[in-house]
Amino acid sequence: MADKLKELQESLGVDSTGKPLDRSYLEAGLPADLQQSIENLQNVTNWLRIDLLQDELYADINAAFICKEISAECADYLRDKYLPSSFVPRALPGTDRFVDYHHDD
Repeated sequence: MADKLKELQESLGVDSTGKPLDRSYLEAGLPADLQQSIENLQNVTNWLRIDLLQDELYADINAAFICKEISAECADYLRDKYLPSSFVPRALPGTDRFVDYHHDD
């Protein structure tokens, strides 16, 4: 019985609570400043600005949550998606734009 339920959930694309497995719906209708912080981080072209932009996004997520503009689930989703240590902005897919200021000649 549990196997059939799991198969049904997978075929419908939902988890055991009935929520969609694709949680991107949580990004719909974000406050403008939060959306702008996400876009700034995604489009960064200078590696030296990533820390700053991540800090700004983290602060904007927290502010939106505290002001009840987003849910705790949405805040967790955004942090997991955009602030993990493995995140690489789409504007910096390789190291061709990275400037190594510590290079010894």
